[in-house]
Amino acid sequence: MNKLPFKPQKWTSQEWAQLKGISKNELIRLLRRDPNWEEVHSSRGSRIVFRNRNLPLEYQYIAIHRHAGGFRNKSLLKALLAQIGWTADQLRKWKVIK
Repeated sequence: MNKLPFKPQKWTSQEWAQLKGISKNELIRLLRRDPNWEEVHSSRGSRIVFRNRNLPLEYQYIAIHRHAGGFRNKSLLKALLAQIGWTADQLRKWKVIK
């Protein structure tokens, strides 16, 4: 993959401490709330796919496997947040972080 078409958010230690506990279900709920991301209705089973038509094709899709619990690998969560492109201000507005 090439570089992202935008600069990813750099999280402060306080913000990351709040974000690293986010569950997959909460991330899915936030993606459904974001008008830039639409759920692909061909999603089946435990895999939920979202698409952002504003991004280059190689970054348009995100698939989240919904299983119990949070993200075991925190680098995966960081990569997803980078690709989604949310800012700290957006997450504060949605009351995800303080």
